[in-house]
This record gives sequence, C-alpha cells and structure tokens, in this order.
Amino acid sequence: MYALAEECKIKAILRNILLEISTYCIKFDLENQNYPVFAVHRMHRRDGTEIVLVLAVLHKSDTAKDIFKFPPRVCGLSGITAEAPYKKKAAQGNVSVANYAATQLKIAMHRPAVSNTTNLTRQKSANVPKILATS
Repeated sequence: MYALAEECKIKAILRNILLEISTYCIKFDLENQNYPVFAVHRMHRRDGTEIVLVLAVLHKSDTAKDIFKFPPRVCGLSGITAEAPYKKKAAQGNVSVANYAATQLKIAMHRPAVSNTTNLTRQKSANVPKILATS
C-alpha cells in the first residue's frame, strides 16, 4: 500500500541538544520557527539512558525540508545540526565483499619487486637438473 502525499512525514535527527531540554520545549520552539512538527522523541541507548539526539517528525512540506538546509535554534542554542536518518542498504553485504576483493587485488599488485625476484630464483633453481656425484 502507498501512503497519500499528505500522510507522508519527514524525519530529522537533531544533534547536540542537551539532556536538560524537554521534548515539549523542543517541539514548542520548532513550531515557533514555522516547522510543521508532528512529534518529537528523545533517543536512547539500548540500556535506556538518554543521549543528545532527538528525532523530529515533521509533516511533509517545503518548510519541513528547510530544517536540513538551515538548522534550527532550540531554546537559544546554536550548533545544532539536522540530518536524515540512515537507511540500511539491501546489498550492503555484497558491497563489503567486493570492497575486500578490490583491496586484496591492490595489495597483490603493489607488493615489492623483491618478492617477485625471490620467486623467480626459486623457480629457476627448481628447474635446474641436479647432478649427482657418483664414485
């Protein structure tokens, strides 16, 4: 099923927001700056401790997209950055295997010439027939 255009939301991660600032205050400040705020959530670690990241969910509009271009000031604080949440790629495992193979190829191509000459002398000495001295 597809969502209607008016139901779509924009998610923004706001960084560097102090833990002392409540989500209600953040939502109020964003609304005062004409951002169409739907919800604001404080992010937590797996053990439940709060971190300085806040998820802001905005109604989709042109002003909502401006949050990435012009980061807001929340409760008078500057230095706040906004970024889109990361999406996992389906073929990420295949990409890492390809990167590993490319790295190994580069390493093999840039080995010093000494190892090549050592291999050549070993091959030459292996091909020389051995003369056995008999008495």
